[in-house]
Amino acid sequence: MNETEGLQEYISCFWQGLLAQKVKKVVLSPGSRSTPIALAAAQLAQERRIELYVDVDERSAAFFALGLIKASAEPILIVCTSGTAAANYFPAVCEAQISHLPLLILTADRPLELQDIGAPQTIDQQKLYGDHVKHFWQLPLPEPSTDALNYLRQTVQHSVALARQEPAGPIHLNWPLRKPLVPKLPFNLSANVQPLDFPTLHQQLSVDQLQQLKEKLAGKRGIIIAGPQDKKTAQINNQCLLEWSQAVNWPIIADPLSNLRAVKQSNLISTADFLCRMPMDKLTAYQPEVVIQTGATLVSAATSNWLKKLSVPVYYLDQHHRNVETTLQADYYFPMTAAEFLPNLTIKPAPITWLQTWQQAQHLIQNQLAVYFDQQTELNEITAAYFLGTNLQHGNAFISNSMPIRDVENFWLRPQAQLFCNRGANGIDGINSTALGMAAQQPLDKNFLLTGDLAFFHDLTGLQMARNYNLKLRVVVNNNNGGGIFSFLPQAGKLGFEQVFGTPQNLDLQRLAAFYQADYQLAADPADFQKLLQQPLHNLEIIEVRTERTVNLQAHHRLNHQIQTAFMKEMI
Repeated sequence: MNETEGLQEYISCFWQGLLAQKVKKVVLSPGSRSTPIALAAAQLAQERRIELYVDVDERSAAFFALGLIKASAEPILIVCTSGTAAANYFPAVCEAQISHLPLLILTADRPLELQDIGAPQTIDQQKLYGDHVKHFWQLPLPEPSTDALNYLRQTVQHSVALARQEPAGPIHLNWPLRKPLVPKLPFNLSANVQPLDFPTLHQQLSVDQLQQLKEKLAGKRGIIIAGPQDKKTAQINNQCLLEWSQAVNWPIIADPLSNLRAVKQSNLISTADFLCRMPMDKLTAYQPEVVIQTGATLVSAATSNWLKKLSVPVYYLDQHHRNVETTLQADYYFPMTAAEFLPNLTIKPAPITWLQTWQQAQHLIQNQLAVYFDQQTELNEITAAYFLGTNLQHGNAFISNSMPIRDVENFWLRPQAQLFCNRGANGIDGINSTALGMAAQQPLDKNFLLTGDLAFFHDLTGLQMARNYNLKLRVVVNNNNGGGIFSFLPQAGKLGFEQVFGTPQNLDLQRLAAFYQADYQLAADPADFQKLLQQPLHNLEIIEVRTERTVNLQAHHRLNHQIQTAFMKEMI
C-alpha cells in the first residue's frame, strides 16, 4: 500500500466513525493542511450523506455552527487548517463550553518535524483551547495499520458521544498531517460501520430523598425560577414544570430564554424584572419560603439580585453536573433535569392566595405596559422590541446580547417564537453568523435577528453565508450609533465616555445591505415597522430602526418609574 492509498484508508476511517454516530452537518473553512479531510467532506456532500457549509472566516464558521447546534440540538463538526485559523475558533469554543453545546472541533496541524522551526502556518495547537473544551485528543499521524485504524475509529465515535453526554460541551481533535495531502480518490466511505454504544445514565431520587423533600416542601409558599435552556432541554422539561407548578400553586418566574413564556398559563410570571427592581422592604408579600431553580444564569440582573437577598432554601436542578449557580444561593444541588426531579414529588399545595399575590402584580405591570404601548407613536428600541414580539407569532428569533436581550426580557411577555441567544459568554461577537446558522437549520420557518448596530458591525463577514446558501433571515438593527448599553452604566457621562464607550461607527446600513445583496428597509414609525415585519421574506433583509442613545435611556427610566409608581400606589 503506497502513501496515498494509506491516507485514503485512514481518512475514510475517520469519516466512517462520524457517520456511525450520526454527525450530519459540517462547517469547513478552506486551507491546505486540511486537504484530505476537506476532500472527503466534499465527496460526502455530493453523495448527500452530509450537509456541508464552507465559510472562509473561521470565527464566523464556528459561530454559524453554534446556530446549527442551537436549532438542532445535535453535534456539528467544524474543520480548519493549521495556524491562526484554529485560534479564530476560540470565541465560539468559549461560548459552546459555557452553554454546553456539542461542538466538534477538528484542527489540521503540521507534523512534529515542522514544529518550532518557523514553518509557515504553524503554532502550538496541542490543548490550544485549554480548559474551554470538555476533552482534547491529539490524533496520531495517518498510519493504515489495524491498531491505528481501530484506535481512530473508537476515538472519533467516543468524541461525538462525549460531546453529547452531560455536561455537553466542545471536543477538540488536533490532527497532524504530512505531505502528500491528496489521497487516492474516491474515498471508501462505507455506511456499514457498526456504531459504538455509549448509553446515557439517568438520575433518580431515592425513596428517602423523595420523602425528605415532600416533608420540607409540603404546603410551603414556593417559586420556580426557570432560567435559559437549550432547545433539547426545554422540550424535556417545560411541560413537567408547568404541570407540577400548577398543581402546587407555585408561580414560575420565566426567563425569556426558558421558552416557557409562550404558554398561556396563569402562574407564569414574565414581569419579574420590573417587580424585583422595587425596594426589598416593599416586596415582603412576594418573598417565598423555598425556591426551586432550573436553567442557566437569568437575563434579569434584578431578579438575580433579589434572589441573593432571600434567606430561604434554594434547590438547584443542575443537569449539567457543574455545581455552578451565579447567585451562590443554592443550598442543594441535584444533578437532574426537572423532568427527572419533579414527577414523583407530590406535595400539599401552597395556599392559593400565594399564587394570586403574584398574579395580581403581573396583571398590574402588564396593564401599565399596555397603556404605555397604546400611547406610543414613535419608533424606538423599546417599541421595536415590543412590536417585533407581538408580530412574530411563529418561527425563530435570535437575540443579540447587550440591550436587545434586556429589552426582550421586559417587553416580550408572551413570545410565540422559539428564542435563541449566545448567553454563555454573553459576547456580541458572532451574532450574525449564529443567527444564520439557526436559519440554515430551519429554512422553512420565519427566522429573525434582533441586534444592535455594534454587534451587527462586529460580524459583518458572517453575512456572506446568507448569500452563499440563499438563507432567509430578517435582521432588525437598532441603530443608536454606538454602544447603547454603556449609557445605563456608572461610567456614562464621564470624561472621554463617547470616545471609549459610545464608539459611534457612523454606519450606512443601506450601503452595507447593498454590498451583501440584502434587501434594505428603513422603518419610520410603529405602523410602518409592523407592516415591514409582515411582508414576505425572500432572502436576507435588513430593517433599520434609527434611535438615539440618550433618548433611549430616558425612555427606559420613564417607563420603569411609571410602573414603580403604579405598583406603590395600588399594591402596597
